[in-house]
Amino acid sequence: MSTANDRPHDPFEEARATAVSDIGEAEKRLKTARAFCWQIRDGSLEWLAAASRDTFTEEHCGPDFRDPVGQMRVLIDALKSDEEQSSTDWPTELDKIKSLTEDLAQNSRLAASHEMTPFMQHVYNALDAIILAVTARDQLGRLEFNQAIVTLRQVSVDFSKQPSFPRLKVG
Repeated sequence: MSTANDRPHDPFEEARATAVSDIGEAEKRLKTARAFCWQIRDGSLEWLAAASRDTFTEEHCGPDFRDPVGQMRVLIDALKSDEEQSSTDWPTELDKIKSLTEDLAQNSRLAASHEMTPFMQHVYNALDAIILAVTARDQLGRLEFNQAIVTLRQVSVDFSKQPSFPRLKVG
């Protein structure tokens, strides 16, 4: 009776089995890396949403800024709900949020807050992190690994050291 050990050694079958195993492992790692990119995106958007709710309010900015405050919330909510990046022009939408944020920070009552500079730097970092994470996720999806590595190395946002939300004493 012949056993598996009695079969002749087949280098092709062995190489193919290794390749199939390596591809399966690479797919798992790719999914993990893409999920990490989405975690960066989600964390940054959540922080921007909190900033919008807690800082960029009509009460803190003033009644003249009702429309920009509302526009920012709509934009952030739209980005949060676009799970697969299918219907959103991310760079354009993030530029709109940046522009609205700058307008509110410089021209509303919040401009008087001494906390605006570190806060705005964190806003910029969060916006940059989102676009870099979305870009890296796309690059990984297109199997552009070298570009994705370069892109992910540019992400620099640390939500454990976030600044406090600027406030003005109202009333």
